[in-house]
Amino acid sequence: MTVSYNGNMSTTTTTNRTNNLIQVRVPADLKERTAKLFESLGTSTSDVIRMMLVRADETKSIPFDMRTMAYPITASERIEEIMATFELEGMPLTPKDVQELIDVELGKTTTEELRKKALEEIRKEQESD
Repeated sequence: MTVSYNGNMSTTTTTNRTNNLIQVRVPADLKERTAKLFESLGTSTSDVIRMMLVRADETKSIPFDMRTMAYPITASERIEEIMATFELEGMPLTPKDVQELIDVELGKTTTEELRKKALEEIRKEQESD
């Protein structure tokens, strides 16, 4: 089966051919998060991969932006930049905040997990008031 991408995120079958299997290894959490995202957009991981392959074939290029940072910075420099930004906004980070940033950089947690944790803390504070 040949699938074409028609611009509104849907696919159209144009011809029948023998299907080939492509297997990709990704972290389980990435697979789960993107599957939920694609489902919310009315599609599936398989469909998105098909769309990407069709677009690559049509354009003879990688169908999304691929750039490296012009001036790569280290994890500690990123954290220092975040701290400086918060300080300028009058919201200095606590040692706990800094440790959470380090944990994200080391892959011990994700920004989504931290967001959920922060929302839970806010909810508990509101309940106690």
